[in-house]
Amino acid sequence: EAKDGSVYVALYPSASVAKINPNTLDVQIIGYMGMNQMRPMDMQYDKQRDQLIVATGGKTGTHQGALTFIDLKTGNFDVKTADIMPDERAMCLAIVGDTLYVGTDTYGDSTGGPKAECGHLLKVNLDSKKVEWSRNIMPTWHSYEQIVPVDGKLMMIARRISGEWIVYDPDTDEITRRGKDEGYGGMEVYDGRVYTWNKWSNQIRELPTETTPDARLIHDEVPNGWYNNPFFADICGDLCVLRF
Repeated sequence: EAKDGSVYVALYPSASVAKINPNTLDVQIIGYMGMNQMRPMDMQYDKQRDQLIVATGGKTGTHQGALTFIDLKTGNFDVKTADIMPDERAMCLAIVGDTLYVGTDTYGDSTGGPKAECGHLLKVNLDSKKVEWSRNIMPTWHSYEQIVPVDGKLMMIARRISGEWIVYDPDTDEITRRGKDEGYGGMEVYDGRVYTWNKWSNQIRELPTETTPDARLIHDEVPNGWYNNPFFADICGDLCVLRF
């Protein structure tokens, strides 16, 4: 949701972005990523600059993804591909102040295997849209799944190796905590706590943070039946879960 109340969605397989009027529910396509892109993986709204940032993967059989900056004032699509992440797709995003953190995935749709040796974490300046650094902080990870900022650090969970998670301090380049969930899935921070819900164990868990040092089971045996990751949402002060 943008600051004017409009709701934006990124669509598969067209790699287009639609704007929904919350009053009339009219839908308008505002543009396409192009550049051989197909599957949106994540989207964040940069309120300070009134722009959308979309992470995408390429068409079937290709590895090259993109990171797209969409200026909602001008409608301009600035699509960045191999110049910032060769042979990887942008997978997950987190905005911290003037910085965008991007987790990548070395696999594409139906590619059969990676070209890059491992996934990377990118630090991008939101004003210049330039990559300040790219780090392979987990050489065994081929795919990042989710990033959330918490306690001044980044908590990240992997798709490959499925369910491994770490807490990473980008200022010191140190991993301060690590663990293993049952698998990858949705992850969100709420009131200083980090929650996960993956489709492999059907469990909602709280991961350890400075607020709660010990991991704990929140809910067991959540009914299955969805394909994509479930999403957490803060609705009227309550933490709710959406699944598609």
